[in-house]
Amino acid sequence: MARPRSRALTICRLIPYNHAILPLAPNARLGVYEVIAAIGEGGMGQVYRARDTRLNRDVALKILPEAFATDADRLARFTREAQTLAALNHPNIAHLHGLEESGGMRALVMELVEGEDLAQRLARGAVPLDEALSIAAQIAFALEAAHEQGIVHRDLKPANIKVRPDGTVKVLDFGLAKAMEPPRVASGGVTMSPTITSPAMTQAGIILGTAAYMAPEQASGKPVDKRADIWAFGVVLWEMLTGRQMFEGETTAHVLAAILTREPDVSAVPADVRPLLVRCLERDPRKRLRDIGDAMSLVQSPLISSPAVEAGTSAGPRSRRWLSLGGWAVAAGIAVLAAAAAWRPVTNVESERPTVRFQIERAPDIYNQTTTAFAVSPDGLMLAYYGGGQADGNTLVVRTLATGEVRKMPAASTFSAQANSLFWSPDSRQLVRSMSSGAQVLDVATGSGRLLCECRFTGGSWNRDGTVLLGGAPNFRGGIRRLTAGDRAPVAITKPDASRGEEDRWPVLLQGGRRFLFTRSVPGIADTIQVGTLDGGVSKRLVEGSRSIFVPASAGRGSYLLWIGSSGLMAQAFDPDGMDLTGPIGTVAAGAASVSASDNVLATSTAGVRPRTIPTWFDRKGTVLGNVGEGSLIEGLALSYDGRTLAVSDVSTGQSADIWLRDLASGARTRATFGPENKSTPVWSANAARVFFSARHNGLSVPYEKLSDGTGGETPLFTWDRQAYVNDASRDGRWVIFSSLKPDSMTDNDLWVVSMASGSDRKPAPYLVAPAKQQQAQFSPDGRFVAYGSDQSGTWEIFVQPFPNAADGKWMVSNGGGAEPRWSQDGKELFYFSGQTLMAVPVNLRPTFSSGAPAPLFNAPVQVGYTNDSHRWQVAPDGRRFLLLTDAGKDQAPPLDLIVNWPALLKK
Repeated sequence: MARPRSRALTICRLIPYNHAILPLAPNARLGVYEVIAAIGEGGMGQVYRARDTRLNRDVALKILPEAFATDADRLARFTREAQTLAALNHPNIAHLHGLEESGGMRALVMELVEGEDLAQRLARGAVPLDEALSIAAQIAFALEAAHEQGIVHRDLKPANIKVRPDGTVKVLDFGLAKAMEPPRVASGGVTMSPTITSPAMTQAGIILGTAAYMAPEQASGKPVDKRADIWAFGVVLWEMLTGRQMFEGETTAHVLAAILTREPDVSAVPADVRPLLVRCLERDPRKRLRDIGDAMSLVQSPLISSPAVEAGTSAGPRSRRWLSLGGWAVAAGIAVLAAAAAWRPVTNVESERPTVRFQIERAPDIYNQTTTAFAVSPDGLMLAYYGGGQADGNTLVVRTLATGEVRKMPAASTFSAQANSLFWSPDSRQLVRSMSSGAQVLDVATGSGRLLCECRFTGGSWNRDGTVLLGGAPNFRGGIRRLTAGDRAPVAITKPDASRGEEDRWPVLLQGGRRFLFTRSVPGIADTIQVGTLDGGVSKRLVEGSRSIFVPASAGRGSYLLWIGSSGLMAQAFDPDGMDLTGPIGTVAAGAASVSASDNVLATSTAGVRPRTIPTWFDRKGTVLGNVGEGSLIEGLALSYDGRTLAVSDVSTGQSADIWLRDLASGARTRATFGPENKSTPVWSANAARVFFSARHNGLSVPYEKLSDGTGGETPLFTWDRQAYVNDASRDGRWVIFSSLKPDSMTDNDLWVVSMASGSDRKPAPYLVAPAKQQQAQFSPDGRFVAYGSDQSGTWEIFVQPFPNAADGKWMVSNGGGAEPRWSQDGKELFYFSGQTLMAVPVNLRPTFSSGAPAPLFNAPVQVGYTNDSHRWQVAPDGRRFLLLTDAGKDQAPPLDLIVNWPALLKK
């Protein structure tokens, strides 16, 4: 029999206070709403079922405490929060219809959800695994949709989760905990969910939150973000599976003490769910699962579907449309492949089987130039690649080559595919992909995933004894790293020379498992294939090239080494014992830039897609005023303060981007930088005499400068041991501000400055170092403030802080997400993007900073980035026009060229 649930531990109850609102009787009216019956009460006040006499529907009315009526600032803030919450539209979220005021009463008008809440369901005992996973998946979808809009629930618990009779889950009261906070709590830019009471809340007689579901940081009164919801999600799932509360005690204080001191015990739940609960219930929020969208992929079970998913009503790219194979060549290839697979145990004489070539097209809307990863499974029966969805190039699919069946792998909200950062387990059952949060292992049959390690990589290899090798992270110097079975922390086994900018990538384990091949890259020098050993060290340099493949000896031929060379995919006989290349070099696939292979199937592709963009002028209403130049491979732009010259980072001349300058009056275009290093994030000095940008130096990206008249060299502002991307230069010419990766991090940034004053030692100095990410900094015209983007609130928002002392204040000027801030030159407006909407905020800079409400200007056909090196739009000097990088026509990624029985080519 299920243990009774303690009512004393739930602290979401209305406490009597002076001037309490009297209960409403049936048939009472509140505006157009006619009360039918009382439903209950909670921290928000009394709740009633009511009839909307205007729209002829039943709704839920939540009567707000009277304290709101006497606190104008608080009511105004609550109204703004409610407006944000009303924008949530998701099948698993109870919708907020609006606010109603009548006769001195104020009420929230909510969607009325029929059915019992999860607390009532749990009163009958534990929930079966399949039902619990269906409920959990729908909760996760709801949280993901809210988090993407910058909304954190802060009070997720069974009583706020309704399960309709048809199985659909509705999460209630999204974000209302934040909306109930007193103004002084929110003024710091980071909200605090109260644990028991705070003086301001006690005055209203309200206690928010439920102790048993609070994250440790929430229970101790620290700032909270979306990770507090992820903790509560884990607690609720644990409770569904066990039928009891995770944290119990005689009093609320005992419960909070248990949360703060006791490690969650996941041994009581099915093993399939433990990986998910371990990630959700990390006490340190920095180690906790960062995105709820990844939650269900950690469940080691196929039982993760839900009514909303099956009906196709959930948000996000979950389409089941598949890209089919077509053409007689493909059909022939499939037939040969099936025959080869069946024949393999009998004979391995490649020359006795035909060689067939065919192509697989990829989606026309590839995410970016790096989303071109593909990998052939070791058994040669499957191909994993991005771009398998008709309308979503971001989709990772696995194609069974013998049948043409395509399976979509679960989407990753922390998606970050690198050029070939996909590789298989030796048994062809699991696939490793790179994400922003680390390396993820996917079970191909079920789609379930687990974290391999919190590290990104470029290329990898998996041995039968469980050893995994990972190449260095993209754009970060580093060596090949080794993971043995059960490890979570990789160990570096090669030591590239950081002073030369060396990077080691694309490891390939050889037979025997003690030696491996890898690619060593050095800026400005051709890549080389080298030999390493698992106990550390590099034993030999083999040949110029990259992305090698080892082809073991087979009947009728010896071993071969394949690699990407200057003219495509090359091959040469290779002795794995003596590590020697012998005989002539042959070309297997001319023009190939990427490769993956099994012993009988080869896949190649030419260079990856790069989106063509064009600078486009818009007015304040979003009307297109014209383009600047022609469509090109432009990655970033900067407009000089006088509006006469445009600087762009353009890849048109080769594989690396350079800075080009265009005179907007004459259209004349000149090249400002040269060399193999990639140049990005252009920024002008106030007098247009210099251009600052980011470029490689000793293997790291650091701020550079170059005279805009073309004279002189390209000079780094300083030398450093971290990645750094220039953000802006102050109008007085004294400072350059840049974002820099935190130590031991590949994604989190702080803001630093370097003095450009005459005689300065140009030593980087910290401006804003905090636990969250902060980047995209912009000086105000008077140089007294800095606007920047940060995810400190759980989503990206725009903040303003004084300069040079950031500790003198903080103001959050966006509401509902923000990226890439830009000031008007008169200092009266601050612009930023919220999604694809350009927002304008009126601001005052004196005597201190203040801002008004953000207002949308127009929706732009541009994707503005939330990265540390996004420079995709500018404001004209008059503040009435905007120059944006827009799509100049989508480029389709090159097709994948497949060859069945490719080793036969080596015998010719």
